[in-house]
Amino acid sequence: MPGECPGYGAKNKHGRWTVACVGEVSKYKGSRILAEMQMLILNHGWPIDLIIIGICSDKETKWIVPETGKYNPEELPEILYSHQVSAVTLPFIWPETFSYVTNELCAIGVPVVTFNIGAPAERIRNYEKGLIVKELTAKDMLIGIECLLRKHAQYPWSHPNNDY
Repeated sequence: MPGECPGYGAKNKHGRWTVACVGEVSKYKGSRILAEMQMLILNHGWPIDLIIIGICSDKETKWIVPETGKYNPEELPEILYSHQVSAVTLPFIWPETFSYVTNELCAIGVPVVTFNIGAPAERIRNYEKGLIVKELTAKDMLIGIECLLRKHAQYPWSHPNNDY
């Protein structure tokens, strides 16, 4: 298994970045932004593969980005590893007072990009591997993701069990 995952910030075996959205993705948690991001990626050739680590509950955008299904929080590091995730986007468009997912991602050490709204932005503001996007658009989120990935491409994967 060592060497299978290129590490956070690195490209996957297809030469593309895998960017995940983690949790239950709804309209308020950015499902429409995620769908717009997927369209921009496909139409403009961005080297990004999107995936939802979790589920999408928005019926209008459910089938646009592949999803892994529900997961237990203790499985998250292994799921990120197995999908060769380079970074995570949290395209929430509604302010949350607390975000377990954001805390879990920071504890794992994955680069995270979010909008400047609520608890995720507050947590990411002082996180070395985080970036806050000011404009609530899919294009700005993609630009933020690319900037963060280029900045953190040197970070190696640190498997949660330190076995790799």
